[in-house]
Amino acid sequence: MTSTSENLKNETAKSKTDSELSQLLKQRGSIRSRLTTFSNFLLPLQTGKLSDITLPQIQQLRLRLTKIENLFSEFENCQSRIEVICTDLDVQLTEREATETKFYENISNAESLISSHPSNKENRRESVSSNSRNEFNIKLPVIKLPTFDGNYFSWLEYRDTFMSVIHNNESLPDINKFHYLRSSLEKGAALVIKSIEFTSQNYEVAWDLLCQRYDNKKILINNHLKALFKIDPITKESHKSLRYIIDTVTKNLRALETLGQPIDNWDALIIYMVSTKLDPVSSSKWEEYRNNLSDLPLLSEFIEFLRNRADILETIVANRNEKYENKNAYQSNKHEQKSFFTSKLKHFNSTSCPLCKQAHRIVDCSIFQSYSPERKNIEVTKLKLCSNCLRRGHKAQDCRLGSCRLCNEKHNTMLHKNLDEISDNATNNNDISPQSSPVSMSVYSTGQVLLGTALVEVTNPVNKNTYLARALLDAGSQSSFMTKNLKQKIGLINRNPDSLIISGINNVPVPISDSCT
Repeated sequence: MTSTSENLKNETAKSKTDSELSQLLKQRGSIRSRLTTFSNFLLPLQTGKLSDITLPQIQQLRLRLTKIENLFSEFENCQSRIEVICTDLDVQLTEREATETKFYENISNAESLISSHPSNKENRRESVSSNSRNEFNIKLPVIKLPTFDGNYFSWLEYRDTFMSVIHNNESLPDINKFHYLRSSLEKGAALVIKSIEFTSQNYEVAWDLLCQRYDNKKILINNHLKALFKIDPITKESHKSLRYIIDTVTKNLRALETLGQPIDNWDALIIYMVSTKLDPVSSSKWEEYRNNLSDLPLLSEFIEFLRNRADILETIVANRNEKYENKNAYQSNKHEQKSFFTSKLKHFNSTSCPLCKQAHRIVDCSIFQSYSPERKNIEVTKLKLCSNCLRRGHKAQDCRLGSCRLCNEKHNTMLHKNLDEISDNATNNNDISPQSSPVSMSVYSTGQVLLGTALVEVTNPVNKNTYLARALLDAGSQSSFMTKNLKQKIGLINRNPDSLIISGINNVPVPISDSCT
C-alpha cells in the first residue's frame, strides 16, 4: 500500500511539473513571437535611407523599444523558471543565448537608428546653441530693471533687484554692468556716479560709492519710521484711503524687518498709531471688532479688518456707480438729458439777437428796448419768441420762468403795457439796476424748513470735472447761484465780469461780482 501511495504522489508531482513547463514554454514562445514582430518592423527602417524615415516613425520606434525592453525582463524570468524545471539544461542554455542575442541586436539597432535620425540631431544642436548663447552672448535680462532716483524708500528694492539681475551675474562683463547701472539711475542718484569715468575697472568703484551713499542703515530706519508716523489721517471713509494705509504700513514694516528691526513685538504700537488715523466710522467699527476679541489683537488681524472694510466700501461705491450708470442709460434711451449744471446768472445765449443779429440777447438789444410795449409784442410774435422769457423753442404756457413782476400774468415785464411803472420804481429805488433779477431767499423758522436741499453732481461742461454739492431747491427762482468756493473746486471760467444786482425779498439788493457757465 505504501509503495502504491508514493507512486501516486510521484505521478501527481510529475504531472504538475509537466503542466507548469508546458505553460512556461508557451509563454516563451509568445515572447519570441513578439520579438520577431519588432524585428520585422525595424528591418525596413534599417535597410532604407535614414532621411526617408519620418518623425512619426521615429516616435513609434521609441514606444516599441520601451515595450521590447520590458519584454526582455519577462523573458529572463520565464527562461530561469524553465531551466529550474527542465532536466535538459544544455539545450535551455543554448536557447537562452540565442534569444538574448536577438534581443540585444534589435535593441541596439533601434537605439542607433533613433540617435542618428536628423530630428534628434536638431534637438541636440538647438540645446548646444542655446547653451552657447547663454554662455557667450549678452542679452538684457527678462526682468525689467527698476529705476532709482535717490529716494531712500525705494533703495532696498532697487538694490536687491539690481544685485540679483546684474551685479551677481558672472556672465556679464563689468563694462556692461556699468552701463546698466548708469541707465537705471535718475536725478540725485545719477549725480553720485556722474563724475566717474566709464570704464570696466570703475564699475566696482561706482557701485561701492552708490552703496556708501544710500545703503545707510540708520538713515533708512529713520525714514521708514518717519513714514509710519506721518500717515495722513482719513477725514472721510474711503476704500482708496484704507488701501493706501495698508500698503504704507506693510511696505515700511517689511523694509524695517529687512533692516533687522524687531517688528514682531510692535503689534500694539502699530495698531494704536494707525487706528488713530482712521475716519470716525471705520474707527467705530474697529472698536466694535476689538471688543469682541478675548485677547489683544494682532497686527495681522488689524490689517485683515482694514482689508475687509475697504472691500465693503469699494462694493458700495461700485453698486452706487452702477445704479447711476443705469439711470443715465435709461434717460439716454428716452432721449432725455437731465444733468445738474449750474445755470448762467444772466442766461447767456450762444445765439445772436433774433432782431438785430448782434452777439447779445434780445432783452439787452438797444433797438428792442427803444420800442414801445405794443411794438415789442408785435416783434415777439413776428420772431416766434416766447412772450414770457423772450427765447425760441417753446410757448409762454410751457415756460418755467417767472411771470410779469407788475401784473403776474404770463408775459415778460418788458411787454407790459404800462411799462412806465417800472421806470417809477427804478427812480424811487436807485439801489436796484435795470439788470437786476428777482430771486427767492431761503428762510429758516423754528421747527421747520421752508426750502429743501439735495445732493447733486455739478459738472463743468468744458473739462467734465464733477463735484458733489448740496443744492438749495427753489422752484421760484429764475437764476441759479453758487459759492465762489464751489466754482473754484469745479474749475469754472469767469464770464461777463461786470457787476450785477439781484433783488431779493423786500427788494433787498444783493451784488453779484461775476457770472460763469
